[in-house]
Amino acid sequence: MVEFIADGAEWIWHRVESLRTLAEIPTAKLVEVLDFYHASQYLSETIATCRNLPKAQRQALYKRLRHALRHQADGVEVVMEALRALATTQRGKTIRRALSYVEAHAHRMRYVTLEAHKLSIGSGQVESAVRRVINLRFKAPGSFWTETTVSGLMHLRAAFKAGRWDEVMIGILTGIYQTPGFAPVSQAATPRSTEAQKRDMPQSFIKSRKPAA
Repeated sequence: MVEFIADGAEWIWHRVESLRTLAEIPTAKLVEVLDFYHASQYLSETIATCRNLPKAQRQALYKRLRHALRHQADGVEVVMEALRALATTQRGKTIRRALSYVEAHAHRMRYVTLEAHKLSIGSGQVESAVRRVINLRFKAPGSFWTETTVSGLMHLRAAFKAGRWDEVMIGILTGIYQTPGFAPVSQAATPRSTEAQKRDMPQSFIKSRKPAA
């Protein structure tokens, strides 16, 4: 299985299908996960708006729902039922927005099932990797990089770590490689010419293959 885990930002989830296609991952092998700790924070902030409830009651409700979400197979349903009950209060608009959020991500919040399959429910390791692999390398004092160069190097490192270095090099040398990018999906989906790809690649990686001696 391949796990795609992220927070609740809508733009991230709009990119999943494009990334899945580019990575050639079968749909049946992709598992989408909403970071549990982000979901918990969102739930806490939502319940905090219910000022018609005493603070102690709000805290107790949050702890109960968080525990259900984390440890019960039907935790998502428990949370949605509680939000529907709260939606009749003065803060109904905020609660209904939260309910829509949970409904949209319900299939990404089956944390009991995910753990049973030994899949992560938190994105902390990904965020740590961004800091240690990318930020410390490209944001060091005195370092100056263009956005295009950093993008190219990040994708090359990913290809190397994934064991696809030779595949990428062959694609570059034969002119069939499509340079990955971080552009919005609507732009990234547009095929690019070989010349455009070459302009965006670090020059040291697009030299022609020397003829055999």
